[in-house]
Amino acid sequence: MAALLVSVAKAITSELGSIDLSESVEIVRSYADWQAKLEDFETGLRLDVVPVDCPFEQQSRGKYRYECVVNLLLRRTLDPRTDRHLSDGRIDPEVIDGYVEDLQTVSEFFAPNQPSYDGRKLTDVSDAAWIAETTLLPTARRSGVAAPYSQEMLLKDQYSGLVTVVYRVVRSR
Repeated sequence: MAALLVSVAKAITSELGSIDLSESVEIVRSYADWQAKLEDFETGLRLDVVPVDCPFEQQSRGKYRYECVVNLLLRRTLDPRTDRHLSDGRIDPEVIDGYVEDLQTVSEFFAPNQPSYDGRKLTDVSDAAWIAETTLLPTARRSGVAAPYSQEMLLKDQYSGLVTVVYRVVRSR
């Protein structure tokens, strides 16, 4: 049996198979080296699904509440010939705007569509429930867009944007 955090990350990866973004996307579950530049031959969007943390607390005898935090990193290599303004060499903001919109789509993919509803259910971890933020860590981690872009990665001709997703699972042993 896999660790709960790994099971939730795998389930999120599976659910993302039906997401519709502006262009095709390669979805990869990994323990990403986010500072690494994508290879020049990689084209299209890449979405890394990265398990981050899964704190828990005991609720009663033999019953535990887990809050699994998973980061989703959307990346795309930028083409300096087409994604930059020819006159001044800066990255075309319209290009990045499109990727930020894709990132918002990824975030909204898991969130409830009405305040009274639950977020997306995970088919492969049926007892997992989307939550807005974890309360079991010293610093709260909220579900949603955590970083719409990385200035450091833009300087390396790569778009990178981060979404955090939190799922709660209550289990008895």
